[in-house]
Amino acid sequence: MKSLWPLGIILGLFLVFAGQFAAKTPYRQSGWILTHGAAYEVDDIGAPDERQHANYVKRIAEGRGLAVLEPGAEDLYETYQAHQPPLYYYLGAAWTKVTAADLEIRTGGLKLRGLNILIGMGTIVGIYFLALWGTGKQNLAFAASAFGLMPMFVALSSAISNDPLLILFCTWAMATMAKAMRDGWTVKAALLPAVFIGLGLLTKTSALALMPAVGIWALADFWTKKKSSEKPNWAIYAAILIVPILIALPWWLRNQGLYGDPLAMSAFKEAFEGSPKAAPSIERLGLIGYLVGVSKLTMMSFIGVFGYMDIFVLEHQGAGAAMRFYWGSIAIFLLFVFTGLWNVFKRQPENEKPAPLFWLTTITFYAVVEILFLQFNMEYYQAQARYLYPGAAVIAVLFGLGAFTLLRKRESQAWMVCAAFLSLLSLASVMQLDKSFADRQQPQNESVLPQ
Repeated sequence: MKSLWPLGIILGLFLVFAGQFAAKTPYRQSGWILTHGAAYEVDDIGAPDERQHANYVKRIAEGRGLAVLEPGAEDLYETYQAHQPPLYYYLGAAWTKVTAADLEIRTGGLKLRGLNILIGMGTIVGIYFLALWGTGKQNLAFAASAFGLMPMFVALSSAISNDPLLILFCTWAMATMAKAMRDGWTVKAALLPAVFIGLGLLTKTSALALMPAVGIWALADFWTKKKSSEKPNWAIYAAILIVPILIALPWWLRNQGLYGDPLAMSAFKEAFEGSPKAAPSIERLGLIGYLVGVSKLTMMSFIGVFGYMDIFVLEHQGAGAAMRFYWGSIAIFLLFVFTGLWNVFKRQPENEKPAPLFWLTTITFYAVVEILFLQFNMEYYQAQARYLYPGAAVIAVLFGLGAFTLLRKRESQAWMVCAAFLSLLSLASVMQLDKSFADRQQPQNESVLPQ
């Protein structure tokens, strides 16, 4: 194995950009959201839901125990994340005590944002090992880890939220599964991804998207052994399928007792009632038109749309410049991703063939994340790519594989191309933040970019 200095450079660049995002994004700052030609006054203009996540961390740190979501409560705006599983909030509470962070003020918020920056670094390392253990190619793994410089990933990792911890656990669950596929499955090897999945379920319910991928692997492994007359190891299947459920079970039982629903989805839907519904847009635009609109904004926000989905890169240079930035970035990124996907399915010499079970499980996981996202958007209009980021490590590996394929004669430089491309996007995003957030602290009645 070569030196890990390329990974060190990528982590260093991420740390610089994440520090800038954390420093430039307002904390508990009221102002205006600028969208659809109007200005809407709000209590917070920083990162989405950050205020509510910070409130929950503060509650735990003060020893007031787990929160209960009460739809219709007077303080619902401050508490609408109260249904979330507790792991991130306990971790955040411990961090605030260690760092003496007062979450009512900006400096305390910056300290807590620092926790997620460290978690984001852990995810980048996880992407590296997912690609390395899944493909056996270190240069490809370096290129995949450069995905951590994507502006939206950097922004998510520099805000107070349970999303970065969820992304970390999903990434390492897939990475440790890839290692077990490479080295051979044992009960001990199965326990590690099982624990990561269980911790993911204690962080956010959407970690359930991992379970179909695990089930697909178990079925494929069982079928392979059955065909070869090898005896299936039921203890391995039990470990990886049952242990995550056992880890999450106390939380689900608590929810069942409180809400009559182990996942607290009924309470969430009741509290989410005021959010934009999909039905009026579908009626106005038609199903195809609606899905095109959702896809457009989702792709843009996969690159990076900031604040409360109303800050666009290059927005002050006009809609034309902004759209050229986004569609140019999307085109290059998709070129790499689809080249990687083509590489997975094309005919190759036997010694270069990708491990089919690795790709089956990783692509299944991302497909489930996509399906859940589309299902959510058929009920509510939420065209935010951050909901896709639990599966972003899969896209990162395809991105790295595409760069590795396109630069086959210079494969050792693939990570440099990926890192340079995404660093330019993050630099442009960081440079946008000061002016855009300053605009949103003044009452304005304009839309800097139509949505």
